Amino acid sequence: TTLKKDSEGNIDRGAVINMYMTTEVYNFDPQVTINDDAALKIMSLVYEGLTTLDSNGKWQNAMMNSYSESKNDRDGYSITIELRDSKWTDGTTVQAKDFVYSWKRLLDANNRGEAASLLYDIKNARQVNLGNVSIDDLGVSAVDTYTLKITFENENVDLDRFFTNLSALPLVPIREDIVARYGENWAKRAASI
Repeated sequence: TTLKKDSEGNIDRGAVINMYMTTEVYNFDPQVTINDDAALKIMSLVYEGLTTLDSNGKWQNAMMNSYSESKNDRDGYSITIELRDSKWTDGTTVQAKDFVYSWKRLLDANNRGEAASLLYDIKNARQVNLGNVSIDDLGVSAVDTYTLKITFENENVDLDRFFTNLSALPLVPIREDIVARYGENWAKRAASI
């Protein structure tokens, strides 16, 4: 995709959306503010996950362009997801590694993310979340910029339910470089979001 530029050559950052909020929003971290209704209204306009739900509650592709299934003796049952070409507001490509970082951050035993159980179908996810297994043993990897590989705990995973889970805001991509630069307050300042 081509980024739109204004008459002065600056990247078009989007539009202004006026909303009535009953409470002030202080944190736009999708993994932290999962129970903040006011923040969720805004974050659903800012972030996009691999899937989204249609008006009937059925999952549809969002950041996921396509997927393929694989079963072999070495990896077990896995899927490979191809991402569509998307950009962050600064023009940086949204990459598979952004999903890997986000999910590992959510599952990290030190963070105790409330939505971690949405990923428990992934190999070792529950044990990682409990602190029994290293985060590096999680069955998620970025094969390349646009390819995400997910290995499941077993072959009996309900893919329809799993893809429905992937529409949840806590599972959207997050950039590791932004969190590293601004710390855990990265989502509390408009300049760093």
